[in-house]
This record gives sequence, structure tokens and C-alpha cells, in this order.
Amino acid sequence: MNRWDVVEALIKGNLWTRGAELGVFKGETFFHLLDACPTLTLIGVDRWERTVGPKQDRETGFASYADHPMEAYASEVSMRAVRYGSRAVIIRGDTVMAARSIADVSLDFVFVDASHDTESVKADVRSWRPKIRGGGLLIGHDINWPSVRRALTQLGMDWAEHQANIWYHRP
Repeated sequence: MNRWDVVEALIKGNLWTRGAELGVFKGETFFHLLDACPTLTLIGVDRWERTVGPKQDRETGFASYADHPMEAYASEVSMRAVRYGSRAVIIRGDTVMAARSIADVSLDFVFVDASHDTESVKADVRSWRPKIRGGGLLIGHDINWPSVRRALTQLGMDWAEHQANIWYHRP
């Protein structure tokens, strides 16, 4: 089971119609959810910036994107999103800054899969948790990364693990 299958099942099981994905990258999850859930409006937020450093360090949460054509990914996602009309909203920029443009209690879910360092995960949770309406979920990926687990623990929130390295929290 992939991360997008888990999120899709939650969307369909709860009849959700509005959500956000933080960390769109190539758009695999983003477009899967739009295709599988025809009543869904989805906001996708990503900086699409090339970061340089070690390939991947799950302890610190750092991942290098030096070898990825981030501009090409951003262009492809933006062009492909046009097909979905107003159901696909792309915000290119910092996830915390983007949260300021979204009304509180306006989303059914937020899927956190952007920067995985502890401080970034904490900032995303703090910024996006108020956006979720009653009955919704804050969902995230890569709970198997110590940096992600540390962020949730430091925030003192109750959360549960799901399949495909998914975590979730009901605000």
C-alpha cells in the first residue's frame, strides 16, 4: 500500500472534499488523489528548490535534491494541474507562509510531506493544524524517520501510526 492509497481511503471514508498536500514534489500523491476523488479540491504547496547536502539523513530529516530537476518538476505539476481547473490549487513557496493564505477551519485534511527536519515538521504542524475543521485530520508521511517522530513528540500531540509510514492526528 502506498501513501496515496492510505490518504485516498481516508478521503473516501470520510467524504472529505477539501484538503492540502505539503510537499508535492513530482505530484504523484497530488494527482492520484485528484483522479481518485472527483469531488476533491486539493491545495498543493512546494518550494521546488534544489537543496544540496547528504543524499538522505533520516536522523536529521535532511534530504538532498541537488540531483533533481526541481524547476522541471514545478513546471510539469503546474501544467498538469490546469486540467483539473479550480479543483487543483498550486502554491509555490514556503509551507508556513502559504498557510497564512488559507482560512482557519476550511480544510478536511492536511497531508504533511514537505521538509522532514524536526523544526520544519513542527512549523508545518503549528501552521496548518488550525486550518482543519472538526472531524478532519492532520496526516503526515515518514513516521519512520526519527526527525519526524521527534517533532510530533516534542509538540506533545497525540498521534497514531497507520500503514505506509503514515501518521495522523485529530485536532
